[in-house]
Amino acid sequence: MCSDTAFHLRTTDKNTAVDVSPPPSPHLVVEPSGGHVVPGQTLSFHCQAPDDPQKQSPKAFLLLRRAKGGPGSLIAPAKLVSQSQESRFSVTTEGQEDGGEYVCLYQLKVPKTVNSTASQPVHITVIELPVPTLALSHHEDKVLECVGSPAYPNAFFSLFRVGVLSPQANHQGSLTQHSAKFPIPARYEHGMQYQCQYSVSLANTQAYSKMSTPLSVPCITGYHECTQASTGNTDLALIVGSVSAGVLFFMVVSLLGFAVHRHIKNTTERRRQRERGKFWQHVHSKDHIVDLTLQRVDFGSEDTERRTLQEKNPVSEPIYDYPMSTFKNPSFL
Repeated sequence: MCSDTAFHLRTTDKNTAVDVSPPPSPHLVVEPSGGHVVPGQTLSFHCQAPDDPQKQSPKAFLLLRRAKGGPGSLIAPAKLVSQSQESRFSVTTEGQEDGGEYVCLYQLKVPKTVNSTASQPVHITVIELPVPTLALSHHEDKVLECVGSPAYPNAFFSLFRVGVLSPQANHQGSLTQHSAKFPIPARYEHGMQYQCQYSVSLANTQAYSKMSTPLSVPCITGYHECTQASTGNTDLALIVGSVSAGVLFFMVVSLLGFAVHRHIKNTTERRRQRERGKFWQHVHSKDHIVDLTLQRVDFGSEDTERRTLQEKNPVSEPIYDYPMSTFKNPSFL
């Protein structure tokens, strides 16, 4: 950082002290001369040193920007020169922060480097137009209204379709208006987006605002020429997506039901096989017994007498209650 404060060179020769005044200030001019620029515009500074009676040429030139009442700061590297009394600087502005006072100075080597006093300041104003707004008019149907800044009446307004470089419509404002109205195009697609911009003349410079926020124009009821191309595509995609989701859900439910049915069927079959195995295991574990009724064979008189008694009192004496019974518990079968 360099200061525009005057420098004094003090030399000492034994007991003698001599104060040397700094070199005189240079002359600074800028193009465009009005000092009003817009972001992106390039400034050209011309710094001219006065003629030196001692024929000493400047060693370098410096360009500084400073705030009011504050020190200066270098804008560009020092321009080294040889046998020249002038230098030029180019500065491209980006925003309002590039505005302020600009001064230049030069350096001499006598024998040490000494700075000249600063030139008269040049005032630079970087103009950033406020961003306009675009909306449907509250007072008129089928109209888009672009509103600029009240500080810049009589502006030139343009309506753009998003994605198209050339304006779709233009309108020159009056000295008392800072807005413009654009009829909605006779044919437009629902959901089409528009932007607007305005410009003003400042001295010899045409300043342009930034684009407004995009506005989607809805399909206005009764405006029969509003096409639904965009909506149709959206609805078709929505329908296809819904059908796909329904088919997928049906497939998932069907697979899940089939899996549950197979599981229940397999479980039931295994349970039936276990019960059948237990039944036959229980059957085969029983003892097989054949019950026979034994009949006596009579021999001699003793048997005859006994048979006579049985005929008088017929009582059978089976060995078992159930002749020819195969199992102990026939009811089980």
